[in-house]
Amino acid sequence: MIPATETYSDGKVVTWDQPPTANGEEPEQPAPVVKLTGSADEGYGGGGHAADPSASTPAASAAGSAGGAALWVAVAALVVAVAGAVLAGLTFRRGREHPTTDQSS
Repeated sequence: MIPATETYSDGKVVTWDQPPTANGEEPEQPAPVVKLTGSADEGYGGGGHAADPSASTPAASAAGSAGGAALWVAVAALVVAVAGAVLAGLTFRRGREHPTTDQSS
C-alpha cells in the first residue's frame, strides 16, 4: 500500500489511504497498491531477459549506438563552447589593449 493525497484546484483534499477490506470489497478511498509479478514470455512490456545475459538484442545494440552518438554530439558541443569562450576572451582583451582614441578635440 502506498498512501496518497490528492489536492483539487478548488482546494479540496482527498486522502487515498484505506486498506483493502477483509471480505475483498474495495473501500471508498483505497490506497494504491503495487503488485509485482514475474515477467511474461510474450507481449509488450514483459520485461523478460534473454536466457544468456551476455546476448545482445538488436534493440540493445541500437540503444548503445544512440548513446554513443549522443556522447559525441555532447563532446563536439563542449569543444565549440570552449572555442567560443576563448575567442570572446581574446576579442575582449584585444579591444582593451588598443583603445580607440577620440580625435574630435
